[in-house]
Amino acid sequence: MSDIWTNVDAPETYPKVSVTELKSLLRCTRQHNYAYRQGLVPTVTPDYFTKGKFLHKLQEAFWTSLKDGGPLTADETIDVVLYQAKDSSDPLPDTETLSEVIAVFRAWHKETLPLSYEYEVLAVEQEFLIDIELSQTLSDSGLQIPVLLHGIIDLLVRDAEGNLWVVDHKTAGRAWSAGNFIFDFQSRLYARAVETYLLEAPAGAMFQFFYPKRFETRLLHFDSVEIDGFVQEVQNALLLREDLSIIRQPHWGCNDCRFKALCHAELCGVDSEYVRHEQFTVDQDKVDRFTEEA
Repeated sequence: MSDIWTNVDAPETYPKVSVTELKSLLRCTRQHNYAYRQGLVPTVTPDYFTKGKFLHKLQEAFWTSLKDGGPLTADETIDVVLYQAKDSSDPLPDTETLSEVIAVFRAWHKETLPLSYEYEVLAVEQEFLIDIELSQTLSDSGLQIPVLLHGIIDLLVRDAEGNLWVVDHKTAGRAWSAGNFIFDFQSRLYARAVETYLLEAPAGAMFQFFYPKRFETRLLHFDSVEIDGFVQEVQNALLLREDLSIIRQPHWGCNDCRFKALCHAELCGVDSEYVRHEQFTVDQDKVDRFTEEA
């Protein structure tokens, strides 16, 4: 991974927030409490997560090779990623899912390779910690301090017309609705981070969707006023994190929550400690982060 992009000195000394955390915070503050303040990590990695990681590794290997001047073939890309997986602790998808991802990647590679030369690859899997003018209030002094946006940009490219595009690789079971694009926080916040760091606003986001049997590319254009609105929403969300508002917000999405069994056990007064012990480990770094900030 490349050096971290940042616009502050000693970024590790600042509080930070990621889009993943924001999604959890805005979805249900109880879920956020489990994942971040308590640092609970499921002991079993969901299938969709291993599938997405493998796909990202394929994309990283291909676009890095293009950036370095010698694009890999589909077979070379797959071989590189499978070889790297031998020395990695990340589990591979099951055999059927692995074959599915490889087949879609081959089809994508065949169509994309001729087009890829039209893009200048500026960054691949680029981590950043950038001050985009978010802040929080220190409880002891009342002072406001910056909160850095933390993330990893899958890909940043410049097209033949000179436009910057933030590229997001996504595995999905079905196509996004119009609402998914309208309310996508990540693409807007990442665009603002790129603009803040490079002093150049991206034209928008390029989504590369990988479905079980096919792929497609969708473009989303931005303007600064729109992005300002999303940044303000994030600032409002940080207030929830500050005031320790921890409540359950039950809705249809609870079925997909990785903490469903634990939340239900606590709510119904059954042995929640057994569920906690059997299904989760603790990420102490996350726990320490919130303890230190408090």
